[in-house]
Amino acid sequence: MTVLNGIDILLENFPESLKKSKVAVFTNRSGVTRNYIPNYVAMKEKGTSIEFILTPEHGLFGAFQAGEKVEEEFEPLLGIPLISTYEKKENLQVIEKVDAIIFDIQDVGLRFYTYLSSLKQLMEVVKVQKLIILDRINPLGRKVEGGIIKEGFFSFVGAVNVPIRHGMTLGELARLIEKEGKLDIDMEIVKIHGWNGEEITKIPDYPFVPPSPAINAQKTIFYYMLTVFFEGANVSEGRGTYNPFKIFGAPFFDLRDHINLDAIYEGEYRFLPLEFVPSSSKYNGEKCRGFEIVPLKPLESFSILDGLILFSSIRELYRENFEYVKYGEKYFIDLLTGSSDLREEKDGFIDKWLFEARKFEEVRQEFLIY
Repeated sequence: MTVLNGIDILLENFPESLKKSKVAVFTNRSGVTRNYIPNYVAMKEKGTSIEFILTPEHGLFGAFQAGEKVEEEFEPLLGIPLISTYEKKENLQVIEKVDAIIFDIQDVGLRFYTYLSSLKQLMEVVKVQKLIILDRINPLGRKVEGGIIKEGFFSFVGAVNVPIRHGMTLGELARLIEKEGKLDIDMEIVKIHGWNGEEITKIPDYPFVPPSPAINAQKTIFYYMLTVFFEGANVSEGRGTYNPFKIFGAPFFDLRDHINLDAIYEGEYRFLPLEFVPSSSKYNGEKCRGFEIVPLKPLESFSILDGLILFSSIRELYRENFEYVKYGEKYFIDLLTGSSDLREEKDGFIDKWLFEARKFEEVRQEFLIY
């Protein structure tokens, strides 16, 4: 069966009310139809009056790297004004000028990917406007992994208290945000057709457009689970290279350590030694030694716990050089994981993560649509 995202369902049964309303679209280049037409182009052809486009981190076309200030003025195809909301929550007040907001972005299924935080911010400022969420699949399927966020560790990379890998769509998460935030908004979720929780790799001809600069292919989402924790340390996670998240390293790595890593993951992954020079992010222009992850199992079998073991193994191998990086006054690894447990190497925190994931599987049942 063909999977149709919310945008495709909306276009098949396009409501007359949207032709008579002033509309804002919250999106980026990942918001395409099954035929790879940008959502705002397709809706404009249906007669929708799009007043402006709101954009998240990375901007409309993904021209801005992680954490970079987004500066955009007009969408070049139709000349629609662009308004960045990344680190500019106050810009969301512009929705007072419209009757409806349509939200359509491809998420990757991990809590710290900031489009979930952007959705929550938007929902918190909606008052009389109608919010229409065009749902899209969770590329990682339904599996739940990782702990929840502890008090004092909420941030823009941890705004919704769900496990790291939550196994929900943005539409389902919107239902959770609405209830837990006690929000009173006029919200409609346009459902996906033909999706039963499969991972993206099992869906033929899925219209995937990279949702951010470093998530440059479907497979990258799975490698992101393995090396994303290095964002919280002085280790390159491969940003600014031809293979982000599939390769990792630092100037202080020893290529001979591939033997140690291979032994840890025997039968699951191999670690191919290499050198690389990032063109952006950590170690920009500096030669790094590191490894390329070569899987010996299907992408669908990758796990957050595999990434946790990799992070801990690298920390142990390079104790003398390994450092945690800060984001403001907080350690970034704490914000990614939702607590200080990993950084402080607390006993039993993996068991705690497993327990919290199992408990959340029960909690989320109320909000699942598919």
